[in-house]
Amino acid sequence: MITWKQGYYGWWNAYDEKGTKLVVPSVSKVVDSKDDPELDNWIEEVGEEAAKRIMKLAADRGTVLHTYMENYFLAWAKKGSPEKAMLYTQRKTIDQIKKEDIATKQIETGRNMFYQLLESFNVDGDYPEVHKVLGLEKKVANFELPYRGAYDINYLWLAMNKLNNVITDYKSASSFIEKGSTKERKYKLQLSGYWTAYEKMSGNQLDAAKIWVSVKNSGTQEIMIGRSEYNDLWEEFKDLCIHFHKSHNQTIEMFKEYKIEQN
Repeated sequence: MITWKQGYYGWWNAYDEKGTKLVVPSVSKVVDSKDDPELDNWIEEVGEEAAKRIMKLAADRGTVLHTYMENYFLAWAKKGSPEKAMLYTQRKTIDQIKKEDIATKQIETGRNMFYQLLESFNVDGDYPEVHKVLGLEKKVANFELPYRGAYDINYLWLAMNKLNNVITDYKSASSFIEKGSTKERKYKLQLSGYWTAYEKMSGNQLDAAKIWVSVKNSGTQEIMIGRSEYNDLWEEFKDLCIHFHKSHNQTIEMFKEYKIEQN
């Protein structure tokens, strides 16, 4: 019997009957286990040290972007005013980012990428992307095919004359994601993992899942999946998850019987 408990920061952890903490991968770790020859070739081309430096800069920009977006929509959901939300995130985010080891240049770039992405949402226009915020930075888990994650925002999106239930993640990038690339496929697999965990935990059905990409100095890009594409992606994600557990000497069968302990 596996026992699931939610930790201090909201992440779900699994323990066996002896109280030993088991390996529960994040959605990102499951997806990163997929072979990525394009990434391997890039690392070989630029060298490991340069690759680490570039990825650290990208991660720092992404942290700034995420923090701005999270604070903005948190305030927008509570106050219902884009103007008040902007004032809040401009003040709050700087105080938070100062505590991180992020260079001034990356803070400026991440902030610009936030403004760029926010403009794409058209939050105060006639046809805003986000009609109503339903949840922010929610921790989810799949207890039967064990993995966990956190999506950035769940909202209602007005499209085709109906309100659609959507979850979205924000990403930063130095260039547009090529259609049909391994990177695009991995982003879509990530969405399929969030999709399943969201529906299992909430009991609500999704209409779509999206990745919103803010491309440095170039604009924005949307990567979206609907239910028909999700079904195919989920089968691949499931296989990756099973193989991940095998590599850590765990089986999916050992998670079939479980209980949930609420805090």
